[in-house]
Amino acid sequence: MLTEAFDYSRERNGHAVLVLQDGIIIGEDYQNGYTQDAPHWIASCTKSLAGIILGKLVNDRVVFALSSRVAPVITEWESVPIKTDATLRKLLSLTSGMDGPPGTETPPFYENAINLSMTDPGTFKYRSSPFCVFGEYVNRLVNPWGFVSSWHYLYYKIFGPLGIAPSGIVFLKPPPDYSQLDLAGGGFFTARELAKVGEFMRRGGTTESGQSLISSSLIATMIGPGLDYWAYGLNWWRSSDQLGRVLGTAMPGTEFPAHGYAAAGLYGQYIFVLPDVNMTVVRFGGGSTNWVDTEFLDLVLGSQ
Repeated sequence: MLTEAFDYSRERNGHAVLVLQDGIIIGEDYQNGYTQDAPHWIASCTKSLAGIILGKLVNDRVVFALSSRVAPVITEWESVPIKTDATLRKLLSLTSGMDGPPGTETPPFYENAINLSMTDPGTFKYRSSPFCVFGEYVNRLVNPWGFVSSWHYLYYKIFGPLGIAPSGIVFLKPPPDYSQLDLAGGGFFTARELAKVGEFMRRGGTTESGQSLISSSLIATMIGPGLDYWAYGLNWWRSSDQLGRVLGTAMPGTEFPAHGYAAAGLYGQYIFVLPDVNMTVVRFGGGSTNWVDTEFLDLVLGSQ
């Protein structure tokens, strides 16, 4: 039974817990006044969608490789020596050196982010600005292919095939064209719609019917160790050290159980993917000082 896990979340200002195993819902609990049908802010879990967009661009050969340079599309960077060699993988793994406000603050608009400074490439910096640059990169790249913006590419190439219902998602930076989509932290999802993202990752990049959207080798890279910081791949966390991971100090030995990985956001928003037990767990919350990832997951796994 998952009762203990539900109680742990509820007592720590939880809003929802949804647990799937082998793609089937085995437990669902809405807490402290929240309901199944109301999209919930997922904060920096949104960042993990950026990695999925990049994986799809590479899979479909719109982008040659994860190691492709940013500057040929963000042409403002071509004349700036420290920026000209920045790659897409470095940008989204937060080791390009981009400066700007911390990742928990409101991101700058795209054009402002492009002009921010870049210092100490190779150093992990948890910032929102790289996701703004990436959003503009995608806008410019996909427009000639008939997509208005990064939002339209994400929806038609990923959300649509995964069956994610439009009524279950909302994004900051509203219509008409979503040209300033907040990929750093602007997503709102219902638990069931967000679980479809986790299940997509758990299945290795395929839809429920088996259609491959992103190759399993690319998915493995996305959830694997980062080039310069082992705890953060392409926008999926490998460490359960909540403070250390954003400070760049998380150490090996703090991995999630069951060879797990996670999308994580402010105030306790999570997608946990636990491959060894074929589980996806979504948790929404309102912030708590005594939440511990591994305590919660031990209760989930102890229910087996």
